[in-house]
Amino acid sequence: MAVQQLEHKTYKYTWLTTDTKPTLATHGTVPGSTGIDDAGVMWITRDGTNWEVKHQGLKEVRTTKVIDGGLGAYAVNDVVSNEDCCSTTATCWTFEDVVLAVSRSGYIVGAIIDSATESVTPALTLYLFNAVPTSNLIDNAPNTAPDCNDILKYIGKIDFPALESLGTTDSTSIATLSTYGNLPLPFKCATADADIYGILVTRTAFTQSAGDDISIILLIEAY
Repeated sequence: MAVQQLEHKTYKYTWLTTDTKPTLATHGTVPGSTGIDDAGVMWITRDGTNWEVKHQGLKEVRTTKVIDGGLGAYAVNDVVSNEDCCSTTATCWTFEDVVLAVSRSGYIVGAIIDSATESVTPALTLYLFNAVPTSNLIDNAPNTAPDCNDILKYIGKIDFPALESLGTTDSTSIATLSTYGNLPLPFKCATADADIYGILVTRTAFTQSAGDDISIILLIEAY
């Protein structure tokens, strides 16, 4: 489309997500008009008829687990969670409200992992899904993700560089657009869901102190 100079008044609208969006034919909508729906999502039209989500910046989403650590050292390719080998209710890492409204999409553009255990240097991978996976979720047990049964839920993975701690402090790692890690990672949430779900897996062996937290922070361009 050629560059257009907007010399006319643009309009601002509000509507329900169940409404049909205004158009040139129905409301005299002109290019450059904007709107907001009842879910808080902002929209813009470039031609007065077709609407697209207006970018609204970055979201920071955090989740933390108290790692049991009762089995001692993690082997290579073990799941890292807060549910030990005796658990029958193991849970994944849940990242809540990663998009502006249910069923929408986004990009993960940064990720930070923090272990409260000092001076551990594991390399870790976070497998991500748009629904709870059926792969193994139990702490300190061998990883089975991504399994073929979860392939329709699978988003991709973030590979964290090895953790480090400088002094008597937490061990941390960060994956960015300019580092190793598979970012940016696009995703689309499942129907009627605004969360994504993860399984954290070791690529190198390490020992997490019993009861110490691990936190994961995702930086997301949400739509």
